[in-house]
Amino acid sequence: MRKISLIFLIFISIAFSQPKSSGTVYNIVNYGIKANGVTDATKELLTLASVLNSGTTKKTLYFPSGTYRINSALTLDENITLRFDYNAKLIVADILTIDGSIDAGLYQIFDTTGTIDLNNAKIKEAYVEWFGAKGDTTTNDRVAFQKLADALGNGGNIVLNSTSTYRISQGALSEPPVNNYYGIRLKSNTTLDGNGAT
Repeated sequence: MRKISLIFLIFISIAFSQPKSSGTVYNIVNYGIKANGVTDATKELLTLASVLNSGTTKKTLYFPSGTYRINSALTLDENITLRFDYNAKLIVADILTIDGSIDAGLYQIFDTTGTIDLNNAKIKEAYVEWFGAKGDTTTNDRVAFQKLADALGNGGNIVLNSTSTYRISQGALSEPPVNNYYGIRLKSNTTLDGNGAT
């Protein structure tokens, strides 16, 4: 009886810890996309996006653990949900425009020298952890905050993890500015939901 209860609890724990899907789920590794952080996945993602962007049916583009590189501009329409497993991350070298929703936890999903455009995204809450914030009192999270603020464009709701303490400082002069600015610039329509964070 104990063995069955334990198996049931593990199953329930796994089932409820998985991000929710929207419509048909497309696992990107099934379309020849490599998760090695080196191989450019733009061509395969453009091909897949052209299929997914058609119509109004909800679809989920699922990124299992791994690092995926996007070297050219890519737009994903509002009917597409991007679902990220823990340790799934996009390296974006150009512009990635996401008009749909994002399903990810409090972990990094974007590693970018390019631009993430969430201006028209269908997200109610955005997290600085998506851009690499640690909230560990020692790491300077300024760059992650600014990258998220810039991605939101016209503003949005930035939610802070209640168990985190974020450090935001100008940093050393050798630390690169974000958009030629050393502080954090938030758009007028941006809200910070502290949620108990410091």
